[in-house]
Amino acid sequence: MFTHFGNTTGNCVLFLGGVHGDELPTVYLMFKLAHYVKDNPALFKDKCIVIAPLVNPDGFLSASPTRVNASGVDINRNFPTKDWQASAIRQWIARGGKQALLSGGKTGIRAGNTFSDCFNQEIQTAKNIVGTFTT
Repeated sequence: MFTHFGNTTGNCVLFLGGVHGDELPTVYLMFKLAHYVKDNPALFKDKCIVIAPLVNPDGFLSASPTRVNASGVDINRNFPTKDWQASAIRQWIARGGKQALLSGGKTGIRAGNTFSDCFNQEIQTAKNIVGTFTT
């Protein structure tokens, strides 16, 4: 879940909230920031701002908010690096990610789906959950 403001053709500033689900104030702050930017468009018309107020809905919405997502991943330690394309999938498989996919894992992902299918499914699930709280 994210929104963007202003001129999106240039460099953007990205604001992330709720990366660790147990850090509740950041989610609130990002929603407040989004409302402020929306209510003051003239201040930001020549800027590009992207705000993602809740990056880790799994951790945020768990019975007891937690740092990690439903798969036990600390999202803050999982951002792409320069060697992402060359190493990420290999490391993920080495740590059991492929087996979790094939066996259905915690999210009920069916065997045969690609990595991007699974990622998109997770994003859609998060949008559905968060949407019930924001609409």
